[in-house]
Amino acid sequence: MTRRFCVRCGKRSERLINSLCVECYVEREVVLDLPSKIKAKVCRECNAVLKHGKWERRARSLEEAVEEAGFSAIEENLRVTGISQPEVGIAFLGAQRSSPKDFFARYRLEVKGSAGEEEVEFSREVKVNVRLTLCESCQRKASRYYEAVLQIRAHAPLTEKERRELSGFVRREVDARWSEDKAFISSYEEKKEGIDFYLGSAKLAKKIANLLLESYGGTVTTSTKLVGVDESGKSVLRYTFAYRLPRLRRGDVVRIEEKVCEVLKLSRGSVSLLDLATRKSFSLPEKRLSEAEILGRAEDAVKAMVTEVVKGRVQVLEFKDYKTFYFDTPLPLEVGQEVRILEAKGKVYLLATPLEE
Repeated sequence: MTRRFCVRCGKRSERLINSLCVECYVEREVVLDLPSKIKAKVCRECNAVLKHGKWERRARSLEEAVEEAGFSAIEENLRVTGISQPEVGIAFLGAQRSSPKDFFARYRLEVKGSAGEEEVEFSREVKVNVRLTLCESCQRKASRYYEAVLQIRAHAPLTEKERRELSGFVRREVDARWSEDKAFISSYEEKKEGIDFYLGSAKLAKKIANLLLESYGGTVTTSTKLVGVDESGKSVLRYTFAYRLPRLRRGDVVRIEEKVCEVLKLSRGSVSLLDLATRKSFSLPEKRLSEAEILGRAEDAVKAMVTEVVKGRVQVLEFKDYKTFYFDTPLPLEVGQEVRILEAKGKVYLLATPLEE
């Protein structure tokens, strides 16, 4: 029987590759081509990771970003020679802060491949230096850079509730696009006539203006201003998207075509209404309501509680002056249920209940 030995280490083995045992072959012939110092970058403000020269935002936390940056740096730099059809699995082992601006992240590489007719498997541990810095977008934000102003205006001064609602709407839409480039609010101004948002991206400002239009109705006008010329000679423009709320607002009570109605919803070019007499809802083009008489505003409504229900007739007690009112209505109201009422021109109206909104 022929005995087989590794010509390098003398170890007896039935699996030889070019007269070397698997261990010696891997040590001598297989090369994991990686830089002596593997480096990666993470934005300390938004957790963006630099990949192939471009910043990408996927990680929600710094820990996730550090792990992702290390993976990316290894994948970008790793080359395996000495085996055919190499497969490399990368396992994250943990990260440790080495300075206020640096992390050392550790990974295990599980390598598989073939050399001739033999299967080769081995593992290595590597470290990645992850440096905390500022991405291009956050550098711009820090310098109060902006491409567009989103103005929110109304026909009448905005109420505090409207300011909170509209400001929250804009901020949520910006936050929802956190992974996009220049998706930030550079600054914010509360003014007597409305609210101004200075946004890093003109594309984002236009998108949010259209979303406001879809959600609340109204109008949007766009204007531009030449602010300079870039290095390539291209004009640099600054945009203003002026969004104006419609004359009517959700919750207003209006008289239209001899009907007294509550505004339920406004969207682009359309208004949903509730006939407060028949309790039937319908929609009209926004233009049809341009001359509608406004009987009361949403903020004029007061809360009340149902105190009695008898065969289609309900009694309610309003909380402001503790007055009692009666309404004939087919609505399935229950004693103790909270409702809203509004008094306009000597008459009191029962506004939309949750079932009707």
